[in-house]
Amino acid sequence: MSGVAEYLNERLRNIDNTSHVNVTGNPSVTINAGFSSGQPHLPVGMMMIGRRFEDAVVLRLAHAYERLRNAVAQYCDMEARLRSAMIRR
Repeated sequence: MSGVAEYLNERLRNIDNTSHVNVTGNPSVTINAGFSSGQPHLPVGMMMIGRRFEDAVVLRLAHAYERLRNAVAQYCDMEARLRSAMIRR
């Protein structure tokens, strides 16, 4: 298979995940929800879908989730550094 054919096949395999939103016209956004716990740590996506014509609500929700996710990640990093510093004492 050529590079183009492989690319198209990959895209077509994912249509089942989004076709219902494409048909209904609902606003949606997909964001990085974090990473898997196994090895390798793969990105995990989350799709948020809203009511028709409420695009701004979906975007605000996605933005709020990303801010919360980043705050939690910073807290976990800080907690790990504190534990590491306490162990070294």
